[in-house]
Amino acid sequence: MSTKGTADIVFCLDASGSMGPCIEGVKSHIASLVDGLKVSGQRDWDLRLDYVAHWSISGLHMESLHEHNLAEALYQKSSRGRNQQGVRLFTTDIEEFKKGLSGVDVIGDEISLFALDSCLDFPWRQSAECRRVVVFMTDEPTSSGAREQEQKSKLEALMQKIMDLRVMLFIVG
Repeated sequence: MSTKGTADIVFCLDASGSMGPCIEGVKSHIASLVDGLKVSGQRDWDLRLDYVAHWSISGLHMESLHEHNLAEALYQKSSRGRNQQGVRLFTTDIEEFKKGLSGVDVIGDEISLFALDSCLDFPWRQSAECRRVVVFMTDEPTSSGAREQEQKSKLEALMQKIMDLRVMLFIVG
């Protein structure tokens, strides 16, 4: 099965306080990018979109388009392990995506690698059916931010997870 024109895309967006001067421009450029995919005359795209806006104030905080407490939604435990019933991730509606993205605000410190790891736990379509893409955006090196040593210690496992899931990772920093 071909994956041409089919993609699941998650934007991993640093929403820490240091992004304040540029956050509106970043959101505008993301909106323009997805608009460009929608009006592409060369191909009809089958897209599912979401974002993870992340920051840290005494702990990791992440939100996505429909989940304002993403960590709880992704990792809430049940007696049988992970429970994602009722969790709504991804949308095919570009206008809904852009509206949600427009509400992202900035606060706190960054905690980028933990957020990237959570992006990888999204309910992706099968890799044979679509391209899996994460666009990671931050203004800080990954060697800084909250819980720096803990994040660094998990870097090798994170890289392996990216390869195992066959996720294309684009870093804008």
